[in-house]
Amino acid sequence: MTIKFCRKCGCATERYLRKGLPGDCKPCSDAYRERNAQKYAELNAKYHLENKSAIAARNSANRAKNLEEKRRKGLEGYYKNRERDLARNAGYREQNKPGIAQNARKRRQETKSEVAAAAARRRAYKLRATPLWADQAAIRVLYAVSADYQTIYGVAYHVDHIIPLQSRLVCGLHCEHNLQIIPKEDNIKKGNRYWPDMP
Repeated sequence: MTIKFCRKCGCATERYLRKGLPGDCKPCSDAYRERNAQKYAELNAKYHLENKSAIAARNSANRAKNLEEKRRKGLEGYYKNRERDLARNAGYREQNKPGIAQNARKRRQETKSEVAAAAARRRAYKLRATPLWADQAAIRVLYAVSADYQTIYGVAYHVDHIIPLQSRLVCGLHCEHNLQIIPKEDNIKKGNRYWPDMP
């Protein structure tokens, strides 16, 4: 590091002595780039167009190299901030209930075929996840009790899979031992991201 003087405004600036490095201070450099923003944008676009394959290959290699580290950091961040994020999301849903419900109805109307396909996939998963020894009578009782709870308490209840049927990490069974009756809001918060004894 050495002291140089800006060739534009004359102020002293610390810069590395490297070949081709201009002796401009940061404010003057920023002002120059701002005045020539269109020129730099065109040069960048031209470079990316001429080197599209090389850039894609480099980015792909970097993603593959850092994939596990990104996953690890992502999981760490998720579990570290889980309670904060759940509370923030719950607060947002509470404040925007009418708008959220209206948007959900609109999406269902606009994407009826996708909704039907998703429901069919869910039914197929449930069929594949139902063991032969599952007690169908006990399962029906749980769904009946859930409906009774809704009538008695005036709050929507769901029959929830304790260990989710579909998740990146686990696949639970559709049987009486893996079902519980919980309020709808608790089930929505839980999603398929939480289960007992999760890693």
